[in-house]
Amino acid sequence: MDIGQCLDYIQEWIDEKTSDDDSGKRSAKKRKATQADFDAF
Repeated sequence: MDIGQCLDYIQEWIDEKTSDDDSGKRSAKKRKATQADFDAF
């Protein structure tokens, strides 16, 4: 795979995940990152 193919693959994966979220199949709670999250990273 060259870099263009890798980026295409990643974009398809992102599109698939966002379409799952829109259809209601996956309900993941989103929260805002805190300073503690960045410190742990």
